[in-house]
Amino acid sequence: MKTSFVAGLLLVVLSLPISANSAAGRPAIPVGAVGVVEINQVQEGNLVYLKGMKGEGRYITRNQAGELCEIAPVPFLAGGFNGRDVSLLQRGPILLSVYNTAIDEQLRFGKEVTSQDAHIGLDDGEADMVIASGLSLDDHFILNPRPVWSSWWRLSLVRKDCEPLSPDVQ
Repeated sequence: MKTSFVAGLLLVVLSLPISANSAAGRPAIPVGAVGVVEINQVQEGNLVYLKGMKGEGRYITRNQAGELCEIAPVPFLAGGFNGRDVSLLQRGPILLSVYNTAIDEQLRFGKEVTSQDAHIGLDDGEADMVIASGLSLDDHFILNPRPVWSSWWRLSLVRKDCEPLSPDVQ
């Protein structure tokens, strides 16, 4: 009974709307990476040992011409059992460097990417994705989460447009 109440309360907290906040700056794509996921504003809810996060951001990568471009929006959910108190706060940014080309393709098509399906590291040369800021290895996350019912309708995903970033955007 207590567990379902706690989980329900955390779900209510995370269902509150959140707006994406475009940063004035642009994160650099690290050497060897194919792109960077940037979530500027994240709503976090903590309820004793439970922690949940929700946000929306963008995927910065390069198009076929080698120009910087962005795919947006990229919805973000995360959670874990590493909460420490009862709180609701705004935080950010979360930056994830993408090194794996299969994950790059999933993000370009708007497909779901989970931390359980990839090797996540902090500064690991063999990682598919590297946490640059905002998360710990204890946090499990989903990029482009899909509603369960979308599979019932067999909705097909189409490649998202990678909108060029103008050179004057810093």
